[in-house]
Amino acid sequence: MSPVELFEMYVNYFRRFHAHRLEKSKKKQSAILIQKLIRGWMVRKFIKKLKQRAVIDHAVSWQRFVKEYKALVSRIQKRYKVVKPSTPFVMTHIQEHMEKKKSKSVSFWHIPKYLVRDHLFCC
Repeated sequence: MSPVELFEMYVNYFRRFHAHRLEKSKKKQSAILIQKLIRGWMVRKFIKKLKQRAVIDHAVSWQRFVKEYKALVSRIQKRYKVVKPSTPFVMTHIQEHMEKKKSKSVSFWHIPKYLVRDHLFCC
């Protein structure tokens, strides 16, 4: 018997006696693949919504919004004397920042008319 035939024989024995394990591992790998694809799709969808909100609600491009967000986080970290300032890109934090920024800008434009908004910008 040649080494190749002997190897094939052992592979067939293994398949015959461990078929249930192989099927179980195939199902597990398939489930992992499906989860990976769905999670990737959900993240892409979430980022797309954030990009649209940056343009619609804040009238800036996504790149500019992210740049402003990172500058804000780094300013805050420098103010509190963080040793190694870093700006992690956490989507939920960016979404919260968008919501707070929008609510503040909306409330700003509802200032009573007897206060001149233009004078608030000087100084």
